[in-house]
Amino acid sequence: MIRNLIFSTFFFSGIIIISILFLPSLFLPKKITLFGGKLMGHWAGFCLKFFLSTKIIIKGKENIITDKKFFIAASHQSMFETFYLQTIFNSPVFILKKELLFIPIFGWYLKKIGSISIIFIPAFFLPQKITLIGGKLMGYWTSFCLKFFLSTKIIIKGKENIIHDNKFFIASSHQSMFETFYLQTIFNSPVFILKKELLLIPIFGWYLKKIGSISIKRNKVTKDNLGFFEDISNIILNSNRPLIIFPQGTRVMPNERPPFKKGASRIYEELKIKCQPIAINSGYIWPKKGKKCSHKTITISILEPIAAGIPKEEFIKILENSIYSELNLLN
Repeated sequence: MIRNLIFSTFFFSGIIIISILFLPSLFLPKKITLFGGKLMGHWAGFCLKFFLSTKIIIKGKENIITDKKFFIAASHQSMFETFYLQTIFNSPVFILKKELLFIPIFGWYLKKIGSISIIFIPAFFLPQKITLIGGKLMGYWTSFCLKFFLSTKIIIKGKENIIHDNKFFIASSHQSMFETFYLQTIFNSPVFILKKELLLIPIFGWYLKKIGSISIKRNKVTKDNLGFFEDISNIILNSNRPLIIFPQGTRVMPNERPPFKKGASRIYEELKIKCQPIAINSGYIWPKKGKKCSHKTITISILEPIAAGIPKEEFIKILENSIYSELNLLN
């Protein structure tokens, strides 16, 4: 009992002291902060050996991968491995509960060393609707951060234009990351069309795949791309989730007016359903490049639906004119 008390007192005191000593490293190169992590690992080993007479054995050092990239999957029974593995491997990156990042000093250290916070990993093994809730939360979190830190006002115009009684797809202007997150709070778990490379991003890519996002390789003819429109049709036919596309093809600066991609008209022709145009001026607050701006307003303008059955060449002109005319007014 006394040994346990002494161990806990010295161990946590040491961790606190190391954390305080390395506070300046939060403003220095990351490798200095990582050195503090190794010190915590060695301190954990010392306290166990000195106060609890613990013997620490490392078996299988010859199995350590040294010539290739790899990830570590470890059993987890105590705090010990969280600290000590940093003494064996080269500054490992941790995946951890997001709440840990909010712990003063310790959380700042975890963020500085590049730890990945995650809450919804278990949702990957549960029904899709659980993962989709995570998407809505990301949207609300985006809104909170913009309002709280940048004093951004978010206005939604044209809610009366939202289609409720028919299947539809959304065609939105695309100036920043904002709409990627926030539109999930307005519409029923939209299905995204995105670059195939995004699915390869650890965790984020798994999330995109789990929620049913449709990937495409740009400017390439592949087996996957040939089945692209069939995938879209199947999702629209078998669910009430709207498809969302960005007909500009990529994020653009607020004053840019590139012609819409032909793929938008092909999707319209294939689906034979209404289109819900949306204009968003988010690039003035959260631009593709450059600093974010404070004390400004993001307006999400939900425009009148475009009926199905129009020739695709005429549709793309109506869509482009509708969105760009609204953006000009918002500007």
